[in-house]
Amino acid sequence: MRLDIITEFTEKTKKQWDNLIYHSKTGTFFQTTEWLESVQAGLNLPAKHLVAYETDRLIGVFPNFIKNKRANIKKNVSIPLGSGGPVIIKDEKKIIHLMLKLLDKNLYSQHKIICHDHAYLRYNDFFKLFDYKLDMDSCRFIIDLDSYNINKDVKPSRKRKIKNANKKIQISILPLTEDNLRTFYALYSSLVKKFGSTALPFNFFSVLLEKCASNILLVGASLEKIIIGSHLYILDNSRSTIFHFLSGIEKGYTNDHISDILHKYALNWSVQNGYRYYDFGNARTNFEDGLFRYKESFGGRPVPTITWTKNSKLYKLLKIK
Repeated sequence: MRLDIITEFTEKTKKQWDNLIYHSKTGTFFQTTEWLESVQAGLNLPAKHLVAYETDRLIGVFPNFIKNKRANIKKNVSIPLGSGGPVIIKDEKKIIHLMLKLLDKNLYSQHKIICHDHAYLRYNDFFKLFDYKLDMDSCRFIIDLDSYNINKDVKPSRKRKIKNANKKIQISILPLTEDNLRTFYALYSSLVKKFGSTALPFNFFSVLLEKCASNILLVGASLEKIIIGSHLYILDNSRSTIFHFLSGIEKGYTNDHISDILHKYALNWSVQNGYRYYDFGNARTNFEDGLFRYKESFGGRPVPTITWTKNSKLYKLLKIK
């Protein structure tokens, strides 16, 4: 058995990696080579993925990227967008131990592991041995569509807002064209700026369209044939999940309940197209938080996002934030 660090995928590695992800119990679309290459190229992040081989057979992977915290201070993260963590199909105890030792040798200021699947709790004792700290400060609201009834499960206050939305607004699936992507990006970046955050670069979406088009759903809200709002979804077909990734709403329409009717449309679309789960994406685990309450109002259950963090001696010394 051998363990390596790779910075890019060969065609042979791609095939083995994705086959391992799709046939594992914990693998998600966010750990496939299509998504990882989109993150690497679209965000211009160096990759340092761990791979474990038995002779020439790939039996374990651990996606990782290097991000700048500030100036020349770097950190490792698995992964910056979506769900990371190791995926191991054989010799699990030996491989996770060796992977954590190798990560320790290559640690920058910090290593963060972000996982959606609670099956990753199986590694908590190993992570603790290597000084990782567990937190559940964020969550995702998930709806099981097999038992969901939008007329019964949505809170009355949310149903009223959906009912009171402008009846002239038309909701539809938008073709994945460059123009529609740019329109979405303009709406998204404007909304992000309003809340004081930094938008992802447009190049990420351009690469995503090139590499992952079959796993993207773009739902738009139009008024008099002008797009005034849009949701971008990631389709994880292997786990029968539609993941609400990002939103964009035109200035002046943020109080018109556009996101409400976009979610309603996407929920119905998900049922009609055979998906089992609808994931609203991240929110803080705080019932006073507006985003938490908004997502809760659709009737989903909060599922903690599991995050392990290890800080280096340099990080602790400098108290980097």
